[in-house]
This record gives sequence, structure tokens and C-alpha cells, in this order.
Amino acid sequence: MQKKYFRHIPRHFQVALIHIGVILLGAASAYAGSISLVSSSEFQTTLNEQSLSLKGTYKLSNDGDETARDVFPTLRLGNWGWSGNPRMLKKSAEEIWHIEADIPLIDVTCENRSNCVASPSPLRGVFPLLVRHHYSDLNGYKFTAPSLVALQMGTLSPLESVMVHEPELTARFEITGNGQQFYAKLTVQNLSQRQRQVSVSAFSSQELMLLDDPRKLDLASMDSKEVSLKIQNSSATLGSSYPVFALITWNDEGLQNLVTSAAVVKINPQQRSYAIWIGAIAALLLLFSLRFWSARRSKVRDLSS
Repeated sequence: MQKKYFRHIPRHFQVALIHIGVILLGAASAYAGSISLVSSSEFQTTLNEQSLSLKGTYKLSNDGDETARDVFPTLRLGNWGWSGNPRMLKKSAEEIWHIEADIPLIDVTCENRSNCVASPSPLRGVFPLLVRHHYSDLNGYKFTAPSLVALQMGTLSPLESVMVHEPELTARFEITGNGQQFYAKLTVQNLSQRQRQVSVSAFSSQELMLLDDPRKLDLASMDSKEVSLKIQNSSATLGSSYPVFALITWNDEGLQNLVTSAAVVKINPQQRSYAIWIGAIAALLLLFSLRFWSARRSKVRDLSS
């Protein structure tokens, strides 16, 4: 009966019905399940003569309502990198990766070995451990989410602990854009009585391209400067949000110090709601058209009778 009835519908209504079905399926995808990975970590560091001994655990839990597949973290410290084995992470489940590595000191203090001799970093203080969470959804689409761990190295005196945990430097990070091109503004302020030279860089997901290289800033006492950064959408998903971290590092009397600030890149979130409204309006138009066609067909039958 359904096939026979559909055969009596005019062809242009059949085509419209197919198109409306596609629109409604696209709109319904906005209400698909979610994956939310939450991380925690514990690390111990030991400085040796030629290397850094890094031991610890990295835990990921899924607070969403959809199973995450091929889940694993990647870590980067200076020029050193580590990748965990992929695992499945169901709703409310958690997985733990164990890390144990001996890292050459030159890789810890220098992201680029070519200029390491000119400006090596101190071997004590706080260093940025850059983390990405890799995963894919049930449809096989791959995603990454950035995270950041402030890794303390070396033994610090009480005064040095205050210097690295309460630095006299602040940062404010703002991002604007249209879904494809983004412009970030980082404001760095030196609150100390000493002049400082800081290094500024950024870190985010693989789906975003950070178009600027790290740069140096000279800050006088109580001075404030702005840095502009460009970000480009490489493979980000419509309706998603991606954190971007600004990293400010400097040598504070023989200690590596770190201040971070974060902002969010949003990939046209409004367009999904537009798809829902378009689908609903199109469905109503189709319903009225079918009712009009059915009433007209009944009227023609009555006249012919």
C-alpha cells in the first residue's frame, strides 16, 4: 500500500520529499551523542647528568554519552614526544597510560636544536608539557583535543616555589573570527620591578593551524605589550569549539617560569541551529503541499463523477 500510494504522488513532490529527508537527517545530527574526555595526570622528574627521567601516569575518562574509539594521548616536552596505545573508552569509563622515559637534556631545553647553544633554557622550574587527546567517534571521524600540564623540574627552595607559582606576570588572551580565519590578541603585562624577556607561543588541536612562530618580547618594569596571532581552520568540525593555549615562558633568575592563558575558537555554531529551522520549515511546506495536492485530487474525482 505504501509503495502504491507513493507512486501516485507527483514526481516533483517525490523529489522534494527526498530532499526534505536529507535536510531533516542533517538537522537531527546536531542532536547526536557527545564525547567529553577529562584528564588527570601524575608525574615525577629526576635530573641526571645527561638526561631527564620522567615517570608518571596519564588518565582519561569519558563523561559523554557516546563511546570514544582509538583514544590515546600524545605528549611533547621541548623536542621530545611520546604516544600512547589506542584504546576504546565507553561512557563513564576511564583508561590509564603509564609513561617512563629518559629524555636527553638537549631535547628538554630546546625545541629547535639549531639555536639551542645560543639560548638554552634553565634546567629547573616549570616547563609546559603539551598534550593532545586523540579519539574518533562511532562514524569514524577523528578528533584531537589539547591539554596542558605544568611540569615542575628540580628541587625548589620556598622562595623559588613562590616565584614559579605566583609569577609577577599576567596574560589575557582573546580570539575573534568567522569560522575559517581567526585573529588572536595576547596581552602580556610585567608586574615586577625588573625587565624581562619572554618567549610567546601558542598550542591547540591538530584541526587548527597556528600560523605564527614563537617570538620574543622585551618587557620593561610594569610594562604591557600586545601580540597578534593568526589561526586558520584546517579540518575543524562545524559547531565545535576548540581551546587555544597561549604560553609565556622566561628565565627568572635561573629558573624556567611559565604563565598560560586560554581562549576558545568556535566554528560557526549557529549554522547547526539554522539547519534545524530550515528542516522544520521545509517539512511544514511539504505537509501543506501534500494536503493541497490531496484535496485538489479529491475535487477532480468529484467533478468527474
